[in-house]
Amino acid sequence: MVFSKDGKIPWRIPADIRRFRDLTTKTSDPSKQNAVIMGRKTMDSLPMGFLPGRKNIVISRRLSKRLKQTQEISVARSLDDALEIAGADRNNVESAFHIGGARSYADAITHPDCAGIYLTRVYSDFECDLFFPAIPPYYKIKSQSEVMKDAGLNFMYINYIRS
Repeated sequence: MVFSKDGKIPWRIPADIRRFRDLTTKTSDPSKQNAVIMGRKTMDSLPMGFLPGRKNIVISRRLSKRLKQTQEISVARSLDDALEIAGADRNNVESAFHIGGARSYADAITHPDCAGIYLTRVYSDFECDLFFPAIPPYYKIKSQSEVMKDAGLNFMYINYIRS
């Protein structure tokens, strides 16, 4: 499955953007927020450099002067460190979502704490230089939508659960 070209997602589907926002911001407990875990390049691709309304945790093996811990961003050196940061804030964090980048998706979906995958499958051909890793066989489809169309593209949502 293709993922991106030159650090950018090659499609823009407004319905999928809304779904992503809803998944990563809505909580069952209104006093909590969700955490989004991402690589530095993913953070760099965000217009504001972080996603408002969520605890942002950035994984970077090399901490640069440009990447500083702020009120909006926590910095971790590994996925385990990022999960530890999110877990340490359990009074405020309900769920953690790994949102990219491509290098760490394979680590995330094989990590024992990964309970599921929310995937958008886009039915079109795109020239890409990064690809989503193969989904391990211990994930089973929990639910999937019908094929929908938005912005001229056919797509569907597939939710996997770790069995």
